[in-house]
Amino acid sequence: MRRVGPALAQQPGEPNLPLESGVEGVSHGPGRLGGQALGGWGLVWGLQVWQPVSWHPQGKGRKEENKIRKLRDSAVSLPAACALCRRADSDSELFGQTCHQDGLCVHENCLYHASGLSQRGADGEGFYGFLLPDIRQELKRAAHKTCCICRRRGASVACQGRRCPRNFHFPCGGERGCVSQFFGEFKSFCWQHRPVQRLRALRRGRSRCLICQEPVAGRPRFGTLVCPACRSAWFHRACIQGQALRSALHHFRCPLCQDTDTFQAEMFRLGIQIPDRDAAWELEGAFDDHYRRHSSCDAARCLCPGGRQQADDEGPWRLLLCNSCGSRGTHRECGGLGEEVGSWECGDCAGAGTGEQLHAGTPSDSSPGCWFLAASNSLFNTPAGNLKNWICWNIRHKSTGRVF
Repeated sequence: MRRVGPALAQQPGEPNLPLESGVEGVSHGPGRLGGQALGGWGLVWGLQVWQPVSWHPQGKGRKEENKIRKLRDSAVSLPAACALCRRADSDSELFGQTCHQDGLCVHENCLYHASGLSQRGADGEGFYGFLLPDIRQELKRAAHKTCCICRRRGASVACQGRRCPRNFHFPCGGERGCVSQFFGEFKSFCWQHRPVQRLRALRRGRSRCLICQEPVAGRPRFGTLVCPACRSAWFHRACIQGQALRSALHHFRCPLCQDTDTFQAEMFRLGIQIPDRDAAWELEGAFDDHYRRHSSCDAARCLCPGGRQQADDEGPWRLLLCNSCGSRGTHRECGGLGEEVGSWECGDCAGAGTGEQLHAGTPSDSSPGCWFLAASNSLFNTPAGNLKNWICWNIRHKSTGRVF
């Protein structure tokens, strides 16, 4: 039976008016103010609240009602959360693709690692062969399982260790050090039963990740992996996982010894996802960014009132790009460049002695010195090989009449 709050005093001859559609409850005795209905008491999600009603006997208040309706219609909807892990994240490297159909939203990797779910359909049916009725049945099963990490319901991933009772959500497992494999039966293991490396790695001094060149742990563990073939290549788990996603199955190998079969088998066993597709650099449009012209000011402090993206044709806010690499830019004003300067060299290129930063003013943070200073530094502080390059460049540009 629906609970109703205390009724307000009802004016004689006034009918009982319902609340707006979509709100649970009833209204008793709306108050009046200037011929307009104020509302009444009702139940909204079990709470006793005052709710205005849409009753305008004299046509008053319709403008306000239209404003409210427009605001409601234009409200930005939040992304749907995965029904299995209860997260709305869309990181494809961690969760895979997000699937939507018939009001159901699930992550690809959450589907593959759900312990009570099997692919009973063809590749084009449901989500990757997982039928929608089976997914809903798995949701009912997981609703009774508590995640051993976040302590919330809906844990669909079970540890495959012998007699292990632990269940967890797929993303919770990765954060806690659980291993989910991406081959065969797509098994998952908790932090106590996960596969580990039991090999004696060769070390030469302090080990560093071969990919990011940052230090790694002194022995193989969940976050530190070693190539089983050469036993000399060390990786952070996140670094080798990123390389696996970019290289894919046909190009993924040890960066040091170039072994493929042994290396891939070990990485699969340790829970590294290696997709069976073309490498990232072979996909269509992989190099589209190379054809985009740099269009922002990279000065440490941009002075332009229109922001770093403003680029005028002339004047102090004209954007000059590096004459050598073209990947950095500065406004005239931000780089301390005069109107007579038509080209500019960024600090990295000028410091390498490759170019011609032509202004002789006070250098800014984004342009650490004029070309003359950069060339002088390379002349006196670098090996003699650079002296030849500097002299040859000076001879080639002698006829330009440039003043340093």
